[in-house]
Amino acid sequence: MKNHKIQDHFPKTVFSDFPFAAWMKDKEGRYLAANQKLAEYLGLTSPEFLIGKTIHDFFAPLLADQVSAEVDAVISNSKPMHMEKEFPVHGGKRWFDIYQTPVVIEGELAGMVGYAWDISERKLIEKALTESEDRYRRVVEVSPDAIFVHCEGKFVFMNQAAATLLGAEKPEDLYGLRALEFVHPDMRDLVAQRIRNAWSSGDNPLIEEELLRLDGSTVYVDMVSVFFSYEGKNSVLAIARDITERKKIQKDFDSTLKALAVSERFLNTVIDTEPECVMLLDRNSSFLMLSRAGLAMLQADSFEQVKGQTFYSMIKTQYQDAFRLLTEQVFQGSPKTLEFEISGLKGADSWLDIHAVPFRDESSEIVSLLGVIRNISEKKQFEQALKAERDHFQALFENDGSAHVIVSSDRKITRVNKYFCKMFGDYDESELVGQSTLILHVDEQHYESWAPNFEQAFENKTNFSAEYPWRRKDGSIFWCVFNGVRLELVTGETVAVWSVLDITARKQAEQQLQIAKEAAEVANSAKSSFLANMSHEIRTPMNGIIGMAHLLHTTNLTAEQEHYLANIESSAITLTSLISDILDLSKIEAGKLELEKTDFSLRCCIRELITSQQFQIQQKNLSVQVSIADDVPDILHGDQLRTRQILLNLIGNAIKFTERGSIHISAHLVDSQNSYAVIRLSVIDTGIGMTEHQVERIFIAFEQADNSFARKYGGSGLGLAISRRLTELMGGRIWAESTVGHGSSFYVELSYGIPDALASKPLSQHGEPCNSSDLQPLTILLAEDNRVNAEFVAKILSRAGHTITTVENGQQVLEQLKHNQFDCILMDIQMPIMDGDEAAHLIREQEYGTETHIPIIALTAHAMADERTRLLRQGFDAHIPKPIDIGMLMAEIKRLTGAASNT
Repeated sequence: MKNHKIQDHFPKTVFSDFPFAAWMKDKEGRYLAANQKLAEYLGLTSPEFLIGKTIHDFFAPLLADQVSAEVDAVISNSKPMHMEKEFPVHGGKRWFDIYQTPVVIEGELAGMVGYAWDISERKLIEKALTESEDRYRRVVEVSPDAIFVHCEGKFVFMNQAAATLLGAEKPEDLYGLRALEFVHPDMRDLVAQRIRNAWSSGDNPLIEEELLRLDGSTVYVDMVSVFFSYEGKNSVLAIARDITERKKIQKDFDSTLKALAVSERFLNTVIDTEPECVMLLDRNSSFLMLSRAGLAMLQADSFEQVKGQTFYSMIKTQYQDAFRLLTEQVFQGSPKTLEFEISGLKGADSWLDIHAVPFRDESSEIVSLLGVIRNISEKKQFEQALKAERDHFQALFENDGSAHVIVSSDRKITRVNKYFCKMFGDYDESELVGQSTLILHVDEQHYESWAPNFEQAFENKTNFSAEYPWRRKDGSIFWCVFNGVRLELVTGETVAVWSVLDITARKQAEQQLQIAKEAAEVANSAKSSFLANMSHEIRTPMNGIIGMAHLLHTTNLTAEQEHYLANIESSAITLTSLISDILDLSKIEAGKLELEKTDFSLRCCIRELITSQQFQIQQKNLSVQVSIADDVPDILHGDQLRTRQILLNLIGNAIKFTERGSIHISAHLVDSQNSYAVIRLSVIDTGIGMTEHQVERIFIAFEQADNSFARKYGGSGLGLAISRRLTELMGGRIWAESTVGHGSSFYVELSYGIPDALASKPLSQHGEPCNSSDLQPLTILLAEDNRVNAEFVAKILSRAGHTITTVENGQQVLEQLKHNQFDCILMDIQMPIMDGDEAAHLIREQEYGTETHIPIIALTAHAMADERTRLLRQGFDAHIPKPIDIGMLMAEIKRLTGAASNT
């Protein structure tokens, strides 16, 4: 009864002509009703065949079980079910959109109703759409072009190529950023305007843009845009292609086009300005083109003058066949060169050199001869001159009376002349040419040692000379001087050309001279040793004479005794000065005189010199004035000893040659810088004066202004010569001005250093007063083997308030130091048993490592070169030469001990 009610209800809801399948089933899944569409899907002619049957009657078990389960789910859950499913139906598989719902009648679940729409066409469309979408997505992702989508100006999508183009690692890094920010600032307004115009007009033209990348670099793109509305918002799909490289190529291409245009103009200009002739000739050597230089070369005023003529007709007869052959070979494709002579249109002859090549058209066919021609008339003249020069050289090489040899770079003889063959022992030319130069050397070692000379001659174009022994053909050895020069031959080969002189006789003479020189040096050394010894032997007794005379002055003497004593002192001083002058001149001429650099006071030096000459000044009753300019520094750095010696000679001469009147001594500053000062010293007297000729000779050794002076005034004539030599050694200059009967003026300019610490201080601040006083008594050890000298020094020092202990040798000095303490040691150098050098050395060894240091002053009659330097290096603190200058001795004692002198 219920089933009939359901069947009655079905037609009310489902019409048999609906375009979809419809059915009704009971709770067990049996069809209660169906429409015609379902029957057609199942291959049935009428829906009646479905009534009472289940799905298992029409489908395979697996599918039938699946459908039954779905029906059971609808019934058991009492809920509708909607799904899309593919079924095998009559005519093949088809897709259906299925909707099944439970049917409740009078409150009781009676079954279910189902509908199925055929959606196969839609599924095919969806599948096609899906496949199309996937395909296009893959195309977009792998596209080398950059694809952007920006909505209302902000990026919402882009492919990887777009992200890479803008310098990002992935597209998501740029989503949300404004697209215009990546447009070059110079183009943003233009691009924004284009977008607005495109929206209004619908145009989407291809445009070129310059974009900014994240790192600030730029990239050029061709961009096309499609404008659309996305979710009601203005959106743009843009496709961009990187054309940066194309732009560069285009730019290069444009530059190339410009360069080609410039090059073409340049080529035309070059052809017309080229100093060489450029021409085109056809097979008959008729002119097709001729440059301006070519017109001048052929003596033509215009191309019209040669048009229609052949170049062949201008060539001199003896070269025409050669030129005809050249033309044939060029038109066969072979470049050729030729030197020939022509007669120009105006009759002048010229030598030409042509380089001819085939000229081809676009199809590579040879259509003409392109020739570049140089006028080589000057070259031909030069070659003729060179040939004449070569012939001249050949004549000189063979017949100038000297020996010549030419040697290749591998030291083989390539050419010799007859004089060379004769010099080396009457060789035949064929015996030498092609041979190694080893045949000429003394031995193989000699050959190897000569190699640097040979290489030097090859490397230098200047003349190179070397003297070596060589071997003659018979084995005898002789000396030659080889004068070599590099020569580059026209063949490109480099050789050495040697001119050879036999210097055997000269070498023998040089050997004899060397023997004589060595003998002279031995004699000179003996002389120097003799002078040193004689100086010592003379100075030692002279020291005693002067010392005893000095002591004698301190006793009561008669007037006659005073007169005799004054003569003794004067003679001793003169003799000492003469010895010193001879030794100084010997040292200067031997180049062994060394200058000393110490700080000293020029004012004190001059004052001390005046004091030392006071006796002679008073004897002649002369007036002496000293003027030293205020700008002369108080302390100078230089050789005080040599300055004193120069001034002493000048002052001594002024006293000697001035019988009455005055002597004026002055010093003033000539030039001054931070570190040095140039001082001019002058000594002006009112003496006898000199002639101009005499002034020119006074600085020559052993010369005086007049030989009669020697008889009247005495003297060796060495003082001024030594003064000049000393001045020059010190980098200064000395000169004299004089008038006979009106006196003489001597000037010396010397350069001195200015000590930094002393330059700005007055003399009184340096603690260097010119004389000494108020001495604290000292205990002094005197080592002197000469009793007279020892007595003199001891007396003088005792009178000055000092306590003196005297010994005779260095051994006794060491013994005294073991038991007594001394403030200072005065040490003679040459003593028996132990000399002063050894004693000083041992004293310094004993002091090593202690804080003690006793001053040692050397007293020596040895006045040769380097003596003072040697003694100071040996450990002495000062050096006093004999005869002893008491003032100098006291000054050194004071300097070394800090004491002053009472003398």
